Amino acid sequence: MMDYKIFPPVNNFLFSPLTIAIIGFLHTALAHLAVGGGFLLFIEERRGIKEGDSFSLSFLKKVSQKFLYIVIIFVSISGAGIWFEIGLISPFSTAYLVNTFLWIFAIEWVFFFLSITFLLLHYEYWGKIEDRLHLQLIRNYAISTFMTLFFINAILTFQLTPTKLKSSFNLFKAFFNRTFFPSLFSRSFLAVMIASLFLIFFVSFMEESSLKRIIARRYFKFLLYSFLLLIVSLILYGFQIPKTSMQNFEKISYLKGILFFSLFLLLIGLSISFFSCIVMQRLLKPHLALSSLLCVVISFGLLEWIREDLRLPYLIVQRSYGNDISVKKLKEYQDNGFLVLAPYFDNKEVKKDDKVQGELLFKRLCGNCHTLRGVNSLKKTFSNIDEQYAVSLVRKSSFFKAPMPPFAGGEKESELIGKYLKSKFKQENPKSGYDVFRARCATCHDYGRPNRDLKKSFNGLKEKKIEEIVENMDLFTESMPKWTGSDEEKAKLSRFLSGSEKEGLKK
Repeated sequence: MMDYKIFPPVNNFLFSPLTIAIIGFLHTALAHLAVGGGFLLFIEERRGIKEGDSFSLSFLKKVSQKFLYIVIIFVSISGAGIWFEIGLISPFSTAYLVNTFLWIFAIEWVFFFLSITFLLLHYEYWGKIEDRLHLQLIRNYAISTFMTLFFINAILTFQLTPTKLKSSFNLFKAFFNRTFFPSLFSRSFLAVMIASLFLIFFVSFMEESSLKRIIARRYFKFLLYSFLLLIVSLILYGFQIPKTSMQNFEKISYLKGILFFSLFLLLIGLSISFFSCIVMQRLLKPHLALSSLLCVVISFGLLEWIREDLRLPYLIVQRSYGNDISVKKLKEYQDNGFLVLAPYFDNKEVKKDDKVQGELLFKRLCGNCHTLRGVNSLKKTFSNIDEQYAVSLVRKSSFFKAPMPPFAGGEKESELIGKYLKSKFKQENPKSGYDVFRARCATCHDYGRPNRDLKKSFNGLKEKKIEEIVENMDLFTESMPKWTGSDEEKAKLSRFLSGSEKEGLKK
């Protein structure tokens, strides 16, 4: 039944999983702060006790109060919010992970409650018990919170690199999958980076003194070492990503830009901290410290974005597609249609209204990744084509350049979705051959770029020959839809593909 659920909270502007990303970005950043913060608080308190550094211990006590509020309030609430969201938006995938890793989730929750308990006791009994016992509390917190990362990391990496479908399921192999350790190392070092900058931020509020400069240098060392180790672990992670997932990195044009910008932000955050903590320490002010912290946190969010897109068209590779459709049930939907199986189509009023059926099908089969006029909008694609071509595009969406799930339905479903989409957009006539190319070809082909390059394919052909090929393009391969445009559009497209339309080529 979970394949049929629909939850489009802001369907006209945000596609549903983007709400997960918004909450998830906040939660994962704070959760990694909780892990790295536990490590640094333990290291620094142990050093302070050993050296009798009362100033540092007093500073750590103040920081631990803020740290306590962040971990208990924000991490806990955002974690609950994540479960609420994924359960509504991706019920099948959520149920699959819960059923598969039930005891792993249970163990992780135990460690989470232990970490909260140890952190509360650590703050409550500061100065009230022996230093040795107090240090054990923060040590136990650091271990407990790291173990939550240890277990959750296994589930996250399983989504990208699961065990083989044909072999019997082995929980040990699923847990320690091929990206488990590189991901664990990367997340641990990022956690220390975020925690180091968190401490530097509070150092920036201190009055200028030699102690402030000493503490700033010490925390910067944690930041620098964790950054260098992070780069090594990310390289190792890249070598463990499957070739099929790395193809997404080539296909999805913006991923390289995101990776570059993410690394750039890491360097910016590191550079700001270097100048303010080492070179010109009088620059260590709250606004600069906060800027470097935000650079690293945003960089972390961008790296998470890349990880998510490497899985496409899946939510869980080989288990569930991006629209939360079971891989095992796909063939059944394609053979029998989605309409006859989805329970909400039993409603008599719904059955009589094609537009309502089309809207429901769009929200269920397409709405997880697309909106009408918002983020990842379909307006540009469907406003410049006719209804028949729109139906063909829906049916053949798995052949697009971007990784798309196979269409989970038959001719009836694609017709209803295509007609619904056309009813939502005003028809626009393309003015040039380039516009025709963008409307009718660019979803699957590039021009002058490696991905199914039509410039290379049509190089040297005359316009009349190209028109003949365009007219019969559905005969060449199953992935090509039938040409349904006007003769004028065909002539414009042929001029563009032949290279005679200079305006389009400049674009």
